[in-house]
Order: sequence, then C-alpha cells, then structure tokens
Amino acid sequence: MIIYILGDNGASAEGGLQGTLNEISSYSGVEMRWQDMVKVIDDIGTRKFDNHFPVGWAHAMNTPFQWTSRVASSLWRHAQPDG
Repeated sequence: MIIYILGDNGASAEGGLQGTLNEISSYSGVEMRWQDMVKVIDDIGTRKFDNHFPVGWAHAMNTPFQWTSRVASSLWRHAQPDG
C-alpha cells in the first residue's frame, strides 16, 4: 500500500530570515531588522503585532519534512522540469 499525502499545512516561511512584526509585509518584500524588533520584544505575540517567526524556525518545526508551507511536498519539486 502506498499513501501519498499532499497538503499546505505546517509552518510557513513568511517571516523571512529574521522574522517580522507584520506577516503581510513579506508580500511587499519588506524585511524587518532584529535590531528594530527587539525594542518591542515584550509586545511580540500580543494583539499589537501580526508577527511571524524566522524561516529557520519554520524549517525546524516542519522536521522531518524539508520544505515549508508554501511548498507542500518535496516530491512536488522533483516533478518540476527544472528540479
């Protein structure tokens, strides 16, 4: 029996390399600096921000799978012409 599950669940990488205080900013290509975010560290995770963790944490939370939520399956990549 072979079971193949394809889905878009798991941790996502919208936070960029350093994380972000506003998840939507990644769609605009805006990356926040950790030096700016640490100034409001006590408010991160509250209603004041729509924060998102850094991409490294997304990969760690998706272990043992190698991709994040935007790429639901590593098999998908290998099926692409350039993969």
